[in-house]
Amino acid sequence: MPGVCQADVAVFEFHPVGPATRPGDVPTRLVGITAETGYRLLRPAGVALAAFEKADDEDRLPESPLDFPDTAACERLAAEEAAFTRADSPADFLENMALLEKIGTTLRDGGSLEIVCDFAPDRAPAACRKVILAFPETPVIEIQSCDETPAPRTSCVRFEDWNGGLNVHLRQTGGAPEITRVHRPEPPIIMAHPRRD
Repeated sequence: MPGVCQADVAVFEFHPVGPATRPGDVPTRLVGITAETGYRLLRPAGVALAAFEKADDEDRLPESPLDFPDTAACERLAAEEAAFTRADSPADFLENMALLEKIGTTLRDGGSLEIVCDFAPDRAPAACRKVILAFPETPVIEIQSCDETPAPRTSCVRFEDWNGGLNVHLRQTGGAPEITRVHRPEPPIIMAHPRRD
């Protein structure tokens, strides 16, 4: 897909099978292998989405992913081990990143959106606006549906990051979905314990 890089990663999961023979040397066995696909933008999402839609309308999409003009740039990103975002498909990734971009543009231009931040000081609108505008500066780890059960003709997209994520509520109208609410939940509390070995 023009403007989108894809990286496929195999994740190996190991469990300990005995005590450490030396500090940091725990015998393990392989218990699972999963594959994950991640995506990353090469250009702003709105630009990439418009280019994709134009190429699709004109039936000019390459037959093979290796024929995309962005292949070399994507290979450089993969070699740098850049952060990639998990999503259901490249189209899903691109459409949702364009949605995130639209939220930022609307707020910067003084547009009106219902925004809620669970942890902004006094939940003040100005502080919440600042928190949401800063959201794209942190890498988005995964894009998925929200846990919340939406009402009919609505949906919810969750942009997961290391600080609690961002939930975007949408209403399905005749055309493009309408953003009805943007919610930045309280970040999770992560507790870590030192390893005994």
